[in-house]
Amino acid sequence: MEVALVIEPKDKESSSMYKQAVELLSQALEVWPGANVKFNYLEKLLSSIQPQSKDPSTALAQGLDVMNKVLEKQPHLFIRNNLAQIVQILEPCFKFKMLDTGKSLCSLLKMVFVAYPIDANTTPQEVKMLYQKVDELMQKHVTVVTSPQASSVEETASNTISFVLLIIKTLTEVHKNFIDPPMIVRILQRLARDMGLAAGSHQRQSQRTEADSAVTPRQGADVGAVFTNLKAVLQIINERVMLVPECKRAIIQSLNSLLSEKGADPSVLLCILTVIKGWIEDDFSKPGASVSSCTFLMPKEIVSFIQKLSQVDKQNFSPSALEQWDCMYLELLCGLCSEDRKYPPALRHEVFRRWKGNTCLVSELRILSCGGSSLLFIMILSRENCMQGCTISSLVRIGRLWLMYSGSNKAWIFFWQCY
Repeated sequence: MEVALVIEPKDKESSSMYKQAVELLSQALEVWPGANVKFNYLEKLLSSIQPQSKDPSTALAQGLDVMNKVLEKQPHLFIRNNLAQIVQILEPCFKFKMLDTGKSLCSLLKMVFVAYPIDANTTPQEVKMLYQKVDELMQKHVTVVTSPQASSVEETASNTISFVLLIIKTLTEVHKNFIDPPMIVRILQRLARDMGLAAGSHQRQSQRTEADSAVTPRQGADVGAVFTNLKAVLQIINERVMLVPECKRAIIQSLNSLLSEKGADPSVLLCILTVIKGWIEDDFSKPGASVSSCTFLMPKEIVSFIQKLSQVDKQNFSPSALEQWDCMYLELLCGLCSEDRKYPPALRHEVFRRWKGNTCLVSELRILSCGGSSLLFIMILSRENCMQGCTISSLVRIGRLWLMYSGSNKAWIFFWQCY
């Protein structure tokens, strides 16, 4: 079995032998759950990774596969007996930053975190040192790609950020406080800078001929990785990050910068809208929520974001993306203006006041009144007497249109609540 595990699965036969050996190991541990598994052979696997090696993935993948199989059957025993080997495999995983290996590493670390919670008094000091080592490696690699001297969009930086974000996302699922707010801010700032460069480059290319503006596959992949990482880091930001005033200030500044960017990627802008909408709703959905208890955004910041979101450059939006944006944005406005049991009167009044005199928005909503979330928002505006001459009969017509085009009863429900 040991020979099969160490052998490099280059061909179909050796690959099959390796898979059978891993499965046999799993079965053996079910028969002898208390067996003391020695993992010294991992040193042979790791020693096979030479500095000039072009593909170290095989050795790392094999080591992680076996570790994960054993951890599934005997987490506490294996961790105590092989902690040094677990620490040993961390460095090469971070060094080569392959996402497939990263997923296996995340699976391993997640099982370790579950077996020995980071904040439990019973967790051995040696295991806590493992957690410290993981944090040190993340800090080390993030510092390299977020320093002022770091170059612009490049493959190595994107891979590093992707790898670190994958680990943070996985471990925060187990322990949501396993997140370093300043690190998240540095990653967001780096990605916001890269997106600004990418958007500027896209605008310059659009002014040239197709021959001059051709984008190489690598450039496209790097820019795509920036967008993917940016969406990932936005989804990771939680209460722990926003409770740090300096971090919150930097995040809001970065988001405002991204929203002001001309020609920004639509998927990133939609992600920002989703995140902001989620922050607002989460804050005011908690029992006994009040303005003073807001974790993510204060009322002034909410109003500011509502205004910023209305001014986003949507020239690169596809019809489906534009429809999704309008629906989500107007749904947010509807909630802020109409849900009096959820949002404080001062916030509702201020949001409404900002849009009361916005004739451009009202005109746009009138044009769009044959479908989408704009119907409900028109009804809110009507209720507040901001649209003159809007009678009960016209509201009934709006409700019918809503039902016809969206198949939703929301308009009727809202209608009866208001009138």
